[in-house]
Amino acid sequence: MKKNRQESLKGAGHWLLSMQNEDGSFASDFSLRRGRGGKFAEITGYIIPTLLDLGLKENARRAGQWLLSVQNRDGWFDFWAKPGAPMVFDTAQTIFGFLSLYREFSQSQFLTAAQKAGDWIIQQQEEDGSWIKYAYNKIPHTYYARGSWALLALWQATGEEKYKNCAIRQLDW
Repeated sequence: MKKNRQESLKGAGHWLLSMQNEDGSFASDFSLRRGRGGKFAEITGYIIPTLLDLGLKENARRAGQWLLSVQNRDGWFDFWAKPGAPMVFDTAQTIFGFLSLYREFSQSQFLTAAQKAGDWIIQQQEEDGSWIKYAYNKIPHTYYARGSWALLALWQATGEEKYKNCAIRQLDW
């Protein structure tokens, strides 16, 4: 049974790597008709911890370097289908990748990028705790609790209460 699990994990890793672009980014999707979709920061961000778990450290680092290269100076990431359109959820998902890379390589640039993303997310929060302005279709979504999870991970990494407080406000919403 253990051998089958290892083979499955190896196969999953190979499939993930087939979706990684030369620059380190990951495709948004794959179609047998069209091939790979566009480069997607959200997916790249949340795949990084999996790459590290699979021992694919250099692929994870390349993905992180790509994220650093496309992060807006204010900290946000855009929606792949609308370049230049900031997205709270997409930005939050990059935090998972940056924190994993920081833990793995102890390079402050990854923690700094996660904090920039978190600070931007905090600035976008509505009074009621939701995110609307840079939310998909400009409506609040309960699945943005995964963004709160990223902020809580950032709070654990930094000890900065502002990330925890923002996450709790969204979860209370």
